[in-house]
Amino acid sequence: MTTPNPHNLAEGIPADPGDFILERRHRLVHRYLPKAGGSLLDFGCGNGAQTAYFADQFDSITGLDVNARSVAEFNTRLAGLGVSARGVAYDGLDVPLESASIDCVVSFEVLEHVGDERRALQELHRVLRPGGSIAMSVPNRWWIFETHGAELP
Repeated sequence: MTTPNPHNLAEGIPADPGDFILERRHRLVHRYLPKAGGSLLDFGCGNGAQTAYFADQFDSITGLDVNARSVAEFNTRLAGLGVSARGVAYDGLDVPLESASIDCVVSFEVLEHVGDERRALQELHRVLRPGGSIAMSVPNRWWIFETHGAELP
């Protein structure tokens, strides 16, 4: 008998362009990121709707996601934003980037979906350049309901 994946390994639902939460996340973290230039990794980029908010701050952007359809949507969405952007399929284990190759990592509501949180964090640390920054959020366990894809005020 096969057991289903634990609930935390279910894929999240990417936010839609224009969702309130996208602007809010960007507003909360953009001031802590490099002012201009460098490279950004969006770990769990989904369809790129969130990533697009950061396009004018970086010279290059890489989006990683386990969902091939989301990666394709990411590539389409970021194609016309004037930044070098590429979506990359992620196997859920090894981040397919060179060590110390990224200036900044963002990851919103993703860590709870990975199979091995410690390994994911080690991989993000590995690809981050010395002095780089990570902006990450995870759900609050005391929140009333799971909010992926929810339009909240």
